[in-house]
Amino acid sequence: MKTVEITNYLGFEKVRYDQNVNNYLLLKLKGKEIDMDKERPPISIIALLDVSSSMSSEKKIGYLKKSMIKLIDNLRSTDSLCMIEYNSSARKIFDLNNMNSENKRKAIDIVNSLRASGATNMSGALNIAYDELR
Repeated sequence: MKTVEITNYLGFEKVRYDQNVNNYLLLKLKGKEIDMDKERPPISIIALLDVSSSMSSEKKIGYLKKSMIKLIDNLRSTDSLCMIEYNSSARKIFDLNNMNSENKRKAIDIVNSLRASGATNMSGALNIAYDELR
């Protein structure tokens, strides 16, 4: 039984040999469909959020915020989330909590307040995540 269906598309099917053209490949992955309310067990996520200077463009920090909000919106009340931000230092900004509507609102407010600055102390964030897992 196939678990993932893969379809690919090229941006251009024909390209002249004497022209320099950027082409792209789009992969579409489709997994087995499940009833999310019945089949998925609760999950716990510890998200490490890079808010260093390398993320300072509105596009990068914007994508981080959008993707985290999408994640939060799709978590169920039985799921849990912890968020750790890191730049020159690392700190837990949202304790591991079940994602009921109040905690979702708090988590989204925190995500919306993220600002980029400083260096990249990923090891500090990993240490905090490790302690959280224990």
